[in-house]
Amino acid sequence: MSDLLSTVSESETARDGFLSSRAELHAVAIGFLGGLLLAVTGRIEVAVLFGGVVFGARKVRGHLLDARREAAYTALGFVLPLLAYLWGIAP
Repeated sequence: MSDLLSTVSESETARDGFLSSRAELHAVAIGFLGGLLLAVTGRIEVAVLFGGVVFGARKVRGHLLDARREAAYTALGFVLPLLAYLWGIAP
């Protein structure tokens, strides 16, 4: 578990693969929050605002920087609750 929560890069640990670093977990969590907000509100403006903040802001730090660096994980997190909403799995 200490490898998962460490701040070193993924290449410096023994773990490799899906959700094997702290940055990947942050990216999925941030994406999931954005997708959940879109699913709950049903407003496309939420997706535009989410994309603008995460990928358009000039200076980001912390978790948002992780979301930008791990864009594929951010997109995955964003799509999961949105698909659940569109398929009627989630309210």
